[in-house]
Amino acid sequence: MWLVLFLCLILCPDSISNPSPACDLKIVSAYEDYEYVQDGDIIIGGVFTVNCLMGGYTIPEKPNVHAMFCLKPLPHYYKKLQMFLFAIDQVNKNPRILPNVTLGYHLYDSCSDPRKAIKSVLQILSGPGKTIPNYSCRDHQKLAGFIGDESLTTTLPMAQILSVLNHVQVTFGSMGERALFPSLYSTVNDYFVMYRYISELIRLFGWTWVGIITSADESGERASFQLLSILSEFKICVAFIINHGISVSKPESRALESTYNAIKKSAVKVVILCGTYHDLIFESSLRRLFRDITLILTPNWASSIVLIENYPEMLNCSLSLNFWSEADKNFKNFVDGFHPMIRPKDKLLENLWMTTLFCSSGNKKKDTLYEDIYHISLHNCTGQEHLPNPGDYSSNRTTDPVYYAVEFLENSLRGLYSSQNYSSLKGQADDKEKYRHKVSANVAKNRRGLY
Repeated sequence: MWLVLFLCLILCPDSISNPSPACDLKIVSAYEDYEYVQDGDIIIGGVFTVNCLMGGYTIPEKPNVHAMFCLKPLPHYYKKLQMFLFAIDQVNKNPRILPNVTLGYHLYDSCSDPRKAIKSVLQILSGPGKTIPNYSCRDHQKLAGFIGDESLTTTLPMAQILSVLNHVQVTFGSMGERALFPSLYSTVNDYFVMYRYISELIRLFGWTWVGIITSADESGERASFQLLSILSEFKICVAFIINHGISVSKPESRALESTYNAIKKSAVKVVILCGTYHDLIFESSLRRLFRDITLILTPNWASSIVLIENYPEMLNCSLSLNFWSEADKNFKNFVDGFHPMIRPKDKLLENLWMTTLFCSSGNKKKDTLYEDIYHISLHNCTGQEHLPNPGDYSSNRTTDPVYYAVEFLENSLRGLYSSQNYSSLKGQADDKEKYRHKVSANVAKNRRGLY
């Protein structure tokens, strides 16, 4: 179902005194927006999923005010945000890439929720400060394009707004139909090709009775539909399609027990995992079954460091299809600087320390809230703790899809700025429509390697 955003605006009569330069857009507030901003001559917008669940929150001091509350931050999702910041840092450190030009960014966590993704896009379009429709508070700074998100649940609502405004959007996940969103690009191949490879692999082993477990979102729905269609071509029967969600409560739930019984009753020995990756499924009752089942992992599951490191016993004798991705060795040094003691304003980082390492934030009110929500007990940490290792840094090059998304925009900007006088382009900051068209045209011309 398409998500359509209606903005109801009321013109401000001249007789009404209003201190703001334009009518404010009233948007549902968030308990924490998780905003990252760095100034630059060129701004790249970013919307990433770090928290993977959205809940409601009533502000105690204002019982009539309800806010969005982002829940369940995951370290491997935070790595993607770090990779984005790292890519910007690498460009700015190399004066040969964009001479006399600095890249800035304006970034938010979508919390895997379309409302939060739309809220983030509108805030980035308006610039830091209040969200004002069709108005930018950026002083001679150009918004070149957007990076994100990974899931179709948030990517497509973003694309609906950005394609209308002719803003380039590069996602590091799968994407919708190009005819509907001509300014949307992806750094990953269409999974339709992957599913054909998987089907051929299943036929090669002579398996004709399989099951599918997918995520309960648009990405999972699309993946299961494509898989079912291709598997039927290869005369492979699908015993069941199970959509799994995520929860911050105890994973042992009635829904998962029902899933467990359905899989056991089907006598299936081969299960394909597709859609959006969530590791909570391996902490559920299904874990008992997976030891006796051959799992086939699609690329977004197979590339998860958390899955490979934390659940090796369930991946024994299983199969995966993945394009090998290597990380830049300089990334490790960059990531080492991400620690609450070094970055005290990074609330996502603080929350990860609380929910992953059970470290107290030092804020008694916040500690009590998180202990109640996550059913955990927090303690004072030494400062020597570290989040789980986000990957291998031993190689000397980067092919991470997030890094490549930034690199692609940077290459397009380099082509644009090398073909025209930089000072002339910088002086056209107020002509945002003309600038957007130039960037969009150059991206389309240099889209090699994107999908």
